[in-house]
This record gives sequence, structure tokens and C-alpha cells, in this order.
Amino acid sequence: MLPPPNVTVTKRYEWDMGHRLPQHEGKCRRLHGHRYVVEVDFTGPVIPAGRSAGMVVDFDEVKTLLHTVIGYWDHRTMLQQGDPIVDGHSASWHTLYGIFFVPFVPTAENIAREILLSLQPGAPAQVTRVRVYETPSGWAEVRA
Repeated sequence: MLPPPNVTVTKRYEWDMGHRLPQHEGKCRRLHGHRYVVEVDFTGPVIPAGRSAGMVVDFDEVKTLLHTVIGYWDHRTMLQQGDPIVDGHSASWHTLYGIFFVPFVPTAENIAREILLSLQPGAPAQVTRVRVYETPSGWAEVRA
């Protein structure tokens, strides 16, 4: 008898965040913000019994996981470590204005990759795709 097929379910999560691309030669060099949307695919077998019977993942559990990984970013500004825009300002200034730093250029591509890497260890099923919308018509996608 063949094992049951895997099923993929998707959870969507939204947040507002500022960023800039310091090396970019266009307008994205300026500090600006987006209403980000992420879609995360979870793939696995349907749970046969118990509280989550009939599901691949419990959407409430996934919502909590996404909030744990991304929630801190909401209404803050993501900047690459060493961004010269904050030169001369104290750490308390960064905290006051909600600035946090990451070791990568904060593009949609790198944000999608960061979400995938952050979700994989604690996910209730295999994370197979992360799509980050920076605008309604533009997104980056990474697959595991």
C-alpha cells in the first residue's frame, strides 16, 4: 500500500515595515515603507487523528509561529548592519524609532530567504515555499 500523498497548505501574514537599499541607485535608496505580505506553504501528510485530525498543520499554530518570526518587524525599520543613515546616533535612538539591523541587504529576496531559514527549525510541517510581496504586483519567492 502506498503512503498517503502529501498536501500543501498556505498561510498568509501581513505587516508594515520601512527599509532602504543603501547601494541602490534608484529611489529605493531612500528610506521608505511597504505593506508586506508573506505566503508560506507547509507540506506534509494529513494528520490522521487527534486535535488536528484532517489537517496538515493547525492554522492557529502557524499564525503564532509567523508572529513569533515576523511580528517584531511590524511598524519598525529594517536596515542593513552598518547602514550610514544611522551614523552618530545612539542605540537608544534606534530603539526609540524602531530601527533594527540585519546582516543582509533588506530586499524582498533576502527577506523571503530569512523567513524560510527562521521558520524551518520550528515548523509543524515542512516549509516548502515562502513568497514575500513588497508591493501588490511585485514579490520574491524562495523554495526549500
